Amino acid sequence: MTDSELIGYCDLHCESQRALFKGIHINRMLALAGHPDDFVQRVPDEEWISVHEPMKELCQLARQRVTPNV
Repeated sequence: MTDSELIGYCDLHCESQRALFKGIHINRMLALAGHPDDFVQRVPDEEWISVHEPMKELCQLARQRVTPNV
């Protein structure tokens, strides 16, 4: 999945009731968002974690970094 596809997937999925994400995807989103100070630096790759609002914020930050300003 491309970076843009992952961001889009996470943006939609974080609004679901469970919003379960595998650690490897959370870690990739943390990297795409530039490892913001208010977030953990890493989670276990194989762990499943429910993430709602924090993932929405990561999506916004990642989108700003991935999408070039035109």
